[in-house]
Amino acid sequence: MSKPKRHIRKSLLIIICVALLILLGCFLIPTMLTKNKLKQLGYDKASINKILELNIQDQIISRNYYSDYLAQSIKDGSINVDYLFLYTIIPSDRTLSDSDFVLYNRLCELGYENDQIKNLYSQLEFYEITPLLVFDYQWDESDYIADCINNRDSNSLGSFTLTSSYMTKYKNENLTYYRDNNTLVNYNYYLPSDYEPSNLVEISTMYAASGQQLVQEAADNYIEMSLAAMNNKTPFFISSSYRSYADQEASYKQMANNVGDNNVDKYAMRAGHSEHQTGLCVNVSATYESNSDFTNTNVYAWIRANCTNYGFIMRYPIEKSSITSVDDEPGHLRYVGKELANKIKESGLTFDEYYGLYLKPWNESKYVPSDSLCTSTNCTQIVMEN
Repeated sequence: MSKPKRHIRKSLLIIICVALLILLGCFLIPTMLTKNKLKQLGYDKASINKILELNIQDQIISRNYYSDYLAQSIKDGSINVDYLFLYTIIPSDRTLSDSDFVLYNRLCELGYENDQIKNLYSQLEFYEITPLLVFDYQWDESDYIADCINNRDSNSLGSFTLTSSYMTKYKNENLTYYRDNNTLVNYNYYLPSDYEPSNLVEISTMYAASGQQLVQEAADNYIEMSLAAMNNKTPFFISSSYRSYADQEASYKQMANNVGDNNVDKYAMRAGHSEHQTGLCVNVSATYESNSDFTNTNVYAWIRANCTNYGFIMRYPIEKSSITSVDDEPGHLRYVGKELANKIKESGLTFDEYYGLYLKPWNESKYVPSDSLCTSTNCTQIVMEN
């Protein structure tokens, strides 16, 4: 005989259905609520789907993040989810690049708070913010912002002037991090008294005044540049090059005797703070033109157009003296290598800014950008050991 069939009770079926509906609701209802909240913020369907795919809905909703630029960047896939905050604060006529993100990290490491960064990014252009990597920390950034805005009609990436000064010379002195051609030496970073390049060579008097020395690599490229200038009928020569710590100290003391201790810093660098100690820089003079106004010579025009092809940069461009705090050395050239020289030229930044943005070692690992961001910007990932 066949066994009688077992029948599932209707009540059990109802329980199962209710349980399934509850489970389904637990999944669908929160998603529907999330989508609704995102829609209320201003996101369209395509953006909402992308937000859920990127799993950034909680950040956006909890902080009420929305801007047309943020929504579009999410939709087209160009968004960097580590910097959602920046997408919400920049003006509608500006976009963000990877360099903006690195700059944000640098400002954070310098101690700038998010409310200060909001004021800076919402009112200033990239090239107006980068000088803060060189200047003293601005406790009240509003004065700096106002100065930038007041001078905006005459300023650009290639020329930058401020009415006030924001750097106190020698206020924040740090032993520089030595990395061959990348080494930064200025009012804030110095070389030790015992530092001397190991591969100095003397430059022929065909290209320089007597007794001038440079590091071998810089010397070879300088000679190549000098020969090219001669062929162009715009010859020049080195009037000053390598200078030891002791020589710079003696020069500084002599200048102090001439102009007084209170004025000497206007005319001379303190020992250790002069780039000449690196053996990587030269001061050049035109051979057949008047050097009283070097910037109006054919030599100056040729150097400005061509020096990066030989690994040199114009270290103190006169149109950026508000940033470098040096306004009287248009003939001062610094060797950094051909690749870096062209990157600096392309960036439009001074060496001080470029170093502070991309080359400077980080003090804390938490501020180091992602590997992909460092790769795209050539930003260092070196962290200083405490």
